[in-house]
Amino acid sequence: MQQLYIIIFTLLILNTGCGGKLSEEDRKAIAETKERREFKKIKEADIIATASQKGRDILQLLEEYLNPGHGRDSTTIDPSTGKLLLSDNDIDIIDSLSRSHATDITFISAVDASALEQASPKEKEVFEAYLYNVEEGLEMRDNIQKINDSTLLYTRPLLRPLMEVLQEKDSVSRDFSDKKAMAGMWSLRISRKEIIRRF
Repeated sequence: MQQLYIIIFTLLILNTGCGGKLSEEDRKAIAETKERREFKKIKEADIIATASQKGRDILQLLEEYLNPGHGRDSTTIDPSTGKLLLSDNDIDIIDSLSRSHATDITFISAVDASALEQASPKEKEVFEAYLYNVEEGLEMRDNIQKINDSTLLYTRPLLRPLMEVLQEKDSVSRDFSDKKAMAGMWSLRISRKEIIRRF
């Protein structure tokens, strides 16, 4: 950008040094350059709303692919470990989405303790809040948090019917068909810089 200013400044000096005046085209070029260089004030609420939409869009694409029906004949969660059942192709899809959207995508399992150990403090905090909401029967929804000045954290809980969980453990004593258990949480670290570039 400094080079652009130097070029424009040099052209102005040459133009005025030769006794000429700025042409209409030169004035328009200078005005356009100034306009592009002006800072835009972007509201925090707009950044959050755009990041939320981006998170929803990414997870919609991801969940459409990972759910049964796209060449898959089983659920995506291993009932014994709580881990996502992912093929090499699935991992490639996640990596591709991650790269193309400049977003770090991970799944934190409710059963796999190592996944939670590797999570950031903010991810652990949100994960614990989701677990509390499940236990208390409270509403579960996507969440967005600011991790730091450069990253936003978009999360979504992944729930399973509680009946499935209890049947796997042979501990069904009554009907829990309307209850849910937490299988894990999708975690997307979204670059704030990428969101700002959209404006």
